[in-house]
Amino acid sequence: MNESALCDLWMFDTQTLEWTEILCPPDASSDNDRTILWPEARSFHCMLAIDDSNGFYMFGGCGAKSGRLADLYKFDVISQKWTFYGSAAPGLRGRGGANLIQCEKKLLAVVGGFAGEELGDAKLFDMECGLWLPTGEGKDVIENVISPRSVCVSGSFLLDEKRFGVIFGGEIDPSEKGHEGAGCFGNDILLLESSDDAILVEVVPAQHDDWPECRGWSDGDTNQNKLYFYGGLSGDDEHPTRLKDLW
Repeated sequence: MNESALCDLWMFDTQTLEWTEILCPPDASSDNDRTILWPEARSFHCMLAIDDSNGFYMFGGCGAKSGRLADLYKFDVISQKWTFYGSAAPGLRGRGGANLIQCEKKLLAVVGGFAGEELGDAKLFDMECGLWLPTGEGKDVIENVISPRSVCVSGSFLLDEKRFGVIFGGEIDPSEKGHEGAGCFGNDILLLESSDDAILVEVVPAQHDDWPECRGWSDGDTNQNKLYFYGGLSGDDEHPTRLKDLW
């Protein structure tokens, strides 16, 4: 597939409809400086824009040099600079295809992903103080939050002034062919409610015929308390199917 990890960053002007590349600072003179000033080239990472934050967060992925990553960055679109929050939270395995979800106004959750196997754990990050939070059980991560999965569609919505996370589908069993195959996918919906040290999950299974088929590798977002997503990969290793539907 000629895959390669990238570290370029582009800005789209919605008025002029033009793209502009945001370049790495010229004073990033060494690998160590570059790690702080500009993230390592990677693939299969996740990114999330946060309202009223002037930027977006980026977590993990598969690094060009370091393998699977568990680092966290924030990019400020005003200053056009990255803030580095560390290469790994305690106990949080490097992974690709994770879900990065805003659970409360100040909380981010990393949920699931792939680290040689499908994962179902989670870790909470406090955006106000810039720290990963301990769990209520005294463990490094919140274990078994969801049934293990990766490359899902995820987002969040407000209901009665409380924010909930939502995850749809994803890969629940990887293909033996790697990215050349399809694996096994889900089409359930997971609703997440968080506190400072725990995440509660309600599972909504597929309920009727008029329901999106099982899939992973889709992309989507939430808007006005609705989850939208497009396409993805379905089928199996013998008959992989690339989808082009919108829900």
